[in-house]
Amino acid sequence: MPRHIPQERKDEILLAVKNGSSVHEASAAFSVSVKTIYAWLRGQTDNTGTSSLEIAKLRRENQEL
Repeated sequence: MPRHIPQERKDEILLAVKNGSSVHEASAAFSVSVKTIYAWLRGQTDNTGTSSLEIAKLRRENQEL
């Protein structure tokens, strides 16, 4: 049965991913499924229509360069 995750906790998890943590790291650290985090990321877009998932991926790629 799904459990309710408070918005504050959800925001904290998404911020960690946006700041460079991988979804798998955030999943392990916050005890939330990878699938759930990906669903949240797909649901968020900025004013250009780019999803948070794409933005986080691009930030990680830039850090590697």
